[in-house]
Amino acid sequence: METTFGTDGIRGVAGTDITTELAFRLGAVLKSTIGTECLLIGHDTRESSPELANALAEGAMASGVDVMLVGVATTPTIAFYAKSTACDAVVITASHNPYQDNGLKVLKKGQKLSASDEKAIEAKLNDFSAPTAAQRGNERSSDGVFEAYYDLYRSLKLEPINVSVVVDCANGAACDAAKRIIPALVDEAHFIHDKPDGRNINHHCGATNLDALKAEVRAKTADLGIAFDGDGDRVMFVDHTGNVVDGEAIVYVLADWLKRREELNKNTVVLTKMANPGLIRAFKAKGIAVSLTDVGDKHVAAEMHRLNAALGGEGSGHVIVRRFVHTGDGLLVTVLVLGCLQESKLPLSSLLKGIDVDPLVTLNVRVDDKNIVDDKDVKTAIKAAEKTLKDGLVLVRKSGTEPVVRITVSHQNATLMHETVDALRAAIENTGVKP
Repeated sequence: METTFGTDGIRGVAGTDITTELAFRLGAVLKSTIGTECLLIGHDTRESSPELANALAEGAMASGVDVMLVGVATTPTIAFYAKSTACDAVVITASHNPYQDNGLKVLKKGQKLSASDEKAIEAKLNDFSAPTAAQRGNERSSDGVFEAYYDLYRSLKLEPINVSVVVDCANGAACDAAKRIIPALVDEAHFIHDKPDGRNINHHCGATNLDALKAEVRAKTADLGIAFDGDGDRVMFVDHTGNVVDGEAIVYVLADWLKRREELNKNTVVLTKMANPGLIRAFKAKGIAVSLTDVGDKHVAAEMHRLNAALGGEGSGHVIVRRFVHTGDGLLVTVLVLGCLQESKLPLSSLLKGIDVDPLVTLNVRVDDKNIVDDKDVKTAIKAAEKTLKDGLVLVRKSGTEPVVRITVSHQNATLMHETVDALRAAIENTGVKP
């Protein structure tokens, strides 16, 4: 089976799809494909991660690349140091997936790879030749990686805020950093799911499962709930009323704040094509333009680079503040949101009052072949839906990680929205892919 990049690196079942052999090969081909001279390696808390990290390092050193093995670290910690030192990096993580999965996320000078870089690496991985470097690379000390990242927070010089928070660390890579940074900025901090054991990462917790966080916010009568994912590049919030505040809403809060500080370049933010039409109207009411791109934080990051935009994100909790780091950073976004609350003296719910979101439905349709989205009849159904909901949202796309087609529809008329979803589902389920 050929190795290919998905929406966020190479990902699959640890030991089956993501093996030490694959990790070794990846380390060995980085120099010849993207010019890696020094490689920073970090990983999340999965039991499979350390072995993969060692294999990756062996492959890199065998090809003449120096390596720095950091150990458990968030993706943004690694990305920040890679950006500031012009070093390449690999983070071993499957993000929000269960512990049985793992992945290899490559960062070139702190940024996600371009499509051409991915294709070059894929070609070398699938036609692999053992490295023949004249000189073996060395293992360098990784001392200073974490302190460089923590210096970022010291440089912000934010004042503490009189709020109580509950923080769900997803039993992942953000545990230590969150415990170091957040308590110094709030009156009271309670941590849950902060004891990783190699198998409990993302298990009924974290940014993709907020039930435990909501319950703890209510039990502690806290002002705010904060949830990271397994590698710390996502964050989701729960306000004091129990309402979920997703990544798109957080972009709205931060955009307004940056605009008032004259730090929102071109008064533009980047969102994905899944952005709620009501949210886009709210941005326009604030005098903020919205550029829409394909789903996935790598596409958001690429569009931000193209526009030199300061801020972008997606509903899943990836929020990128490009001044600091070129990937999503759940902890950094949390600290900036706390800064907004401190400056405004208002609860998070009050900062969202300008948003009147439209009803939205996302439906996953399981299929044998995701290429059914390219079928003529399905395309016709999509065009008909777009015509019907011309001032709404219609998005039909292949999942990057599952055998499903995702239908996302949003419109002010809920009845029309549901009818459109039903029509699109029927078109997918009743149509076969034509030869």
